[in-house]
Amino acid sequence: KARSYTPPYAGAMYPWESALSGTECTPSWASTGQSEIHISADIVLAVLQYWNLTLDKAFVRDELMPMVRGTSTFWLSKAVYNSATGEYWITGVIPPDEYTSTCNNSAYTNYAAAAALRADAHLSQCFGNSTEREKKLLAVADRLRIPFDKEKRIHPEYDGYYGRLIKQADVVLLGYPLLMPMPLDVRVNDLKYYAERTDTNGPAMTHAMHAIAWIEAGNTAQAAAEFASAHEKNQKAPFHVWSETLTGGAVNFITGAGGFLQALWAGYGGVRVAEGALTIRPLLPPKTSALRLRGVQLLGGRLTIERSRTAVSITATAAPAAELCAVGTVDTTPHKLVVGKPVVYDAATETGSITRCSA
Repeated sequence: KARSYTPPYAGAMYPWESALSGTECTPSWASTGQSEIHISADIVLAVLQYWNLTLDKAFVRDELMPMVRGTSTFWLSKAVYNSATGEYWITGVIPPDEYTSTCNNSAYTNYAAAAALRADAHLSQCFGNSTEREKKLLAVADRLRIPFDKEKRIHPEYDGYYGRLIKQADVVLLGYPLLMPMPLDVRVNDLKYYAERTDTNGPAMTHAMHAIAWIEAGNTAQAAAEFASAHEKNQKAPFHVWSETLTGGAVNFITGAGGFLQALWAGYGGVRVAEGALTIRPLLPPKTSALRLRGVQLLGGRLTIERSRTAVSITATAAPAAELCAVGTVDTTPHKLVVGKPVVYDAATETGSITRCSA
């Protein structure tokens, strides 16, 4: 796909819409096919998640790294150095907000591209391939322009964004799922600013992303309202599948259902993925007495994470390839996870992590 442009780009890209052929299937009249390029970075970040959860060296090195390197080559050819600002710019893109026909320096696209380049450099180092190429990846990643308004302390969606209506969550995605480090006030400012400017008849998954963000910010009341909007208003009888919008759109909208599930495990479950580890900060969803996450996989093992009104428990249901331990923030003693024997913490005081006992 990278060669389909005029002039062509180097490396490899993923299509925005595809089928069995693997080629771009977006209709020619829709500019998303050529311009919504953040998909290539998103998929590399999924590779990083897979690595973090499995540490599957042979599969990632032999099967996935050629793709990771190919997309990095694309980003290096797409990013242009601006000598006046000392930054790299990515121009002519459509961000997640599809009411934007084209823009320069989408905050989401540029940060996702930077994160993908860093993922390539990190994985290459993990496999003993640290070279001058990795230095170039990091140099571009560190200088990719991320728009920021110092007075308002918000991230403009792109260069020149003036506050118009947006279709769906965009800048809010910097905090989750991209996990961009930022001060809490900036995270909240972004959330408030774009919530006021998001189309109320936009796609269902926006509310789920807002719910996760409000949970991170500690505003459980606002999170509950967004969580309700993420599923109560868009599920349609008789089969209770998601519609894309309140008034219709795509039927059986999998993205909306996926957003709802992420609001459960990443929002109320508080699960975040690190290299060979999970951090957890579970809360009870509204109108519930328990939250149970079954089949959570880490390093070949399976876990059940449960939050009741008073306790958090972590139980191994299948043995992992490496010994796993639960570690609390108050009770910092590593507790080895044994199949069928829960490790229990006080829900009022503890959050924690699950990691290799030898780590």
